[in-house]
Parts: sequence; C-alpha cells; structure tokens
Amino acid sequence: MQLTHVKLISALIILLPLFSFVSHAEESEETQRDYLKKQVQYDRWKDILKTKSEFRYEEFKLDNTTVSPWRIQRMQEIGKADRGKTIRYVLSKSDIVREAREILLVSVTYCPTRADAAEGLVDHLLGIQRPGLKLVEEDAMILGDLEINIPDSPEPAIFYIRGNILISVENAGEKAATDIRLLAKTLDEYLKKKQK
Repeated sequence: MQLTHVKLISALIILLPLFSFVSHAEESEETQRDYLKKQVQYDRWKDILKTKSEFRYEEFKLDNTTVSPWRIQRMQEIGKADRGKTIRYVLSKSDIVREAREILLVSVTYCPTRADAAEGLVDHLLGIQRPGLKLVEEDAMILGDLEINIPDSPEPAIFYIRGNILISVENAGEKAATDIRLLAKTLDEYLKKKQK
C-alpha cells in the first residue's frame, strides 16, 4: 500500500510540471493572439467588413494565365489550415526555380464563410511571426474586403480576404520581388470578376 502511494506521489511530481507547461503554453498562445489582434486593429474589422457586400466563392485555383508573368513552379494542397482548405503555390519568373532570385509564395485558403476567413487570417498571421503587420486603411491601396501588410518597399508580404477566400502573397526569394502588390492586385481583380 505504501509503495503504491510512493509511486503515485512520484508520478505526480513528474506530471505536475508537464501540466503547468501545457497550461502556460495555452496562456502564452492566447497572449500572442491578443497582441496580434491589437497590432492589426482587429476590433475595427467587424465595422470594416459591414461596409462590404459578402460574396461566397465555391473555389479559387491559380493557373499560369492568372499569375503571368509569374509561373507556377509548384503547387501543394495543404488541406485543412487556417479554418479552411489551403493550396500553396511557389511562383518564379524563371523556368528553373533553383536559379530564380525572385520567388513568391502564394497561399489560397477557401473558407466556409467570410467570418471564418477573417479568423483564418488571424491564425495565419500568428503562424508567420513577422513584425510590423499593419491594417491597410488607404482606400486606394486596399485589396479585398480587408488587407494586412508589412509596410516596406517592396512589401515583404500582403494578406487579404475577399469574401470567404484568404489570400497570402509573400516574398520568399533571395531578391524581393518589386511587383508583389501587382500580383496580389491581379488576383483580387480576378476574384472581383468572378462575383459578376
């Protein structure tokens, strides 16, 4: 009987720090999420989205004509991610991706609703851990229904939602592509045309 108590106490001594670590990790993730939401002015998103009509897309897949002059070098269906189904594309202007200095990563996430796309955007931004994320507020600059970027020239990354689609366009090459915004805008224009 005493041996059982000793084993139980030993097990508790071993497991207690583990439970504490898990609890701290959950608390830490929630703290990070709250910080990110403050940084990108999440409390304003609902009001911004109210001013835009909501459209639900059935799907959105890229092809080489959509991304021209860029070329799709690789496509990977990620499956469930960021509250939807994600397809990730690697784009370059070179025929041989290993030789390309400019590379863009484009993720397209199809979500059930625009609200899911907005929450998926928060999830995605938590996963990339880049400083300087900012809600784009200039009407002439805004892509989609809501846009977050990293202000710089050229922009390292652009993230936006249009309807229930979440789009991420990120510089990933040795040399930053100066036409990242042009590609993001082309994709957004394509989505707008599909609304009609």
